[in-house]
Amino acid sequence: MGKLLILFICLFAQLTALFSKNLYFDPKEDIESHFPQTIQLAKGVVQSSLTVRRNKVNIEEAQSNVLIANSFSGFKTYLSMNTQSVHENRPEERYSHRFRTFGSITIRKPIYHWGALKAKSRIAKLSHEFAIQNSEYSKSELVINIKSEFMNLVLLSLEFDEAKKNLEVRQIHEQYTKKKSDLGRVTELQLSEAKISKLDQTLRVSELGRLLETQLSNFVYDTGYKEKINLKVPESFRNFCLSHNFGENIPQLIGSISSNKIDHLNSNIEKEKNNIEISDAANKPKFNLIGGFFQDQIDLPNNTKPIRRNNLLIGIEANWELWDSSRAKGEKSIAITRKRKWEMELENISKKLRLEIDDLQRQLYNLKSQIELSKEIISAAKNRLEKSQIELNAKRITTVKHFEAEIGYSNSSVNLIRNVFNYMKTKSKYELILRQPNS
Repeated sequence: MGKLLILFICLFAQLTALFSKNLYFDPKEDIESHFPQTIQLAKGVVQSSLTVRRNKVNIEEAQSNVLIANSFSGFKTYLSMNTQSVHENRPEERYSHRFRTFGSITIRKPIYHWGALKAKSRIAKLSHEFAIQNSEYSKSELVINIKSEFMNLVLLSLEFDEAKKNLEVRQIHEQYTKKKSDLGRVTELQLSEAKISKLDQTLRVSELGRLLETQLSNFVYDTGYKEKINLKVPESFRNFCLSHNFGENIPQLIGSISSNKIDHLNSNIEKEKNNIEISDAANKPKFNLIGGFFQDQIDLPNNTKPIRRNNLLIGIEANWELWDSSRAKGEKSIAITRKRKWEMELENISKKLRLEIDDLQRQLYNLKSQIELSKEIISAAKNRLEKSQIELNAKRITTVKHFEAEIGYSNSSVNLIRNVFNYMKTKSKYELILRQPNS
């Protein structure tokens, strides 16, 4: 029996491992694992973002609405004080004038309103819950956008550096062509082509520099980050891109899908259900518990001095709105119509979201293949560079040709990083939809 139990536990553990293998992404595939500065950038933008502050105000407003809705089911206490000036002229009595003061305290507590008050509280709580959820979703979306912009800047910086290297090669090529032209070994047309090629690359370097400066300035403004932003790619990240097997843990087991839009629609549907309940209770009797203490006076026919009485009242109050000119019927009809509208939109959004998830999965697998191909290209470019160095040492090729091999190797490295960044961006969107821990 013990052996069977051990066998069962081992089998269960293996099945669990197999089941959960593709449940979560590899944390190493997150950009912050290799660029720690993105953590500080994300914290800064969350603290300073206008959207986050606006969502915080929305949460406070929703919390206040919850207090208001709950107050309808609670005790209400009323205090009343009034002073009267009484002028009397009784038959066979002299004219009398006096002041009198009355006080009263009344307490009212709803007992049974056919679920209408609870429905109002549920509506307010639904709004409050969604306000909190929307705030968290907005923070996640904001962090993803910041990480994506950071990766764009890093990639643009790499392209700028590669463009400058390419410019150096074209400058050397122009000088080399000019020397050969002076010796009559190349035509003027070839010299002009070398010069145009250099000028075109100079223009590209200038444009990339302008774009990098502008986007970096906008990024600093958006994040409010005061320290210098480091856009250099660590060597450890380059090695990671070459050695890591991307896409090994793409989540496949999806029990249900969700998004901020779907949650909002579900919340609206629940609100309309509660509005229907409120409308159904509109023309039914409402019962309240009432209690109070009040004072009054009784005038005596044969005495000008009245008797003051203190009264204690406890009872049940029933209010019944018998006819409201079909107002409750109209409100119920509106709630039913809105509920149907939200349900139709929910069905449409769910289908679109499912298609989006499938598309993101395909993109991830496609990017995985592109990354593997980029690794093969790097391997081939590295082999070409090594052979080029041998040929250069043997003086069988020119320096320009060797530099072209170096640029080819550098460009293949940039393309690999570009594909890895595209994979990370797509992965972040996919995680956000699946509400993964790393999103």
